[in-house]
Amino acid sequence: MLIDINRYGATVVRTFQVNRKDILLLHVILEAYDGVANVSTVDSPNGIIEIHIPASRDEEAELLLRAICREIPLELTEQTDSP
Repeated sequence: MLIDINRYGATVVRTFQVNRKDILLLHVILEAYDGVANVSTVDSPNGIIEIHIPASRDEEAELLLRAICREIPLELTEQTDSP
């Protein structure tokens, strides 16, 4: 996982590949959980998204992503650890 330090604190960034048709649904679901995660589309034709998670909400986001995976296949494509 990549950790960015900014003025708001640490942010965890995870990159996933999903079916293109599920990108909007993921945006809507994650945005509904205010402050848990934010989705950015990196490569729409290939279904590549980044999910930005405040480090303080990582555990909550992990539980949410596990629940989402039961309905929408998410393939983790990048996870980098950074101090």
